[in-house]
Amino acid sequence: MDETLKVIDQRIAAIAEFVSKGRAGRTKPWGGADVVICSKPVQQSAVSGSTAFYPDKRQVVSPFAEELSWLFESLRDAFGSSIDFQSKYEFYARLADASDRYSATTPETSRNAEGLLLTVLSEAKKMATELP
Repeated sequence: MDETLKVIDQRIAAIAEFVSKGRAGRTKPWGGADVVICSKPVQQSAVSGSTAFYPDKRQVVSPFAEELSWLFESLRDAFGSSIDFQSKYEFYARLADASDRYSATTPETSRNAEGLLLTVLSEAKKMATELP
C-alpha cells in the first residue's frame, strides 16, 4: 500500500471513530468547488444558470448541514494535497452524491447525522483507493 494512501486511510478511520462515538463536530455550512451545504434550500441567483457564465452551485440540503460541513472539512484535511484545484470538483461532487443517496434511500424518520456521515465516509474510502 502506498504511503499516501496509508496515511489517508488512517485519517479516515480516525474520523469514522469520532462519528461512531457520536463525537462528530459541527461547523458553519460549507461551500466550495461548486457545492453548497445548507439546512434549507438557498435561493439561486436571479440569473439562471443557463444564461450565466457560471452555473448555479449544487445544493446539498440536510438537517445535518453543520455536521456534514464538518465532515467535508475533515475529509479535505485528511486527503491533503491529494486534492488539487482540478480534482476538488469531482471530490466534493462525489461526497455530495453520497449525501444525496443517503437522503434518497433512507426513510426520513430513520435519518440521522451518524448514518449520513458514515455513508459519506464510505464514498471517501472508495475515492482514496482510486488515487493515482
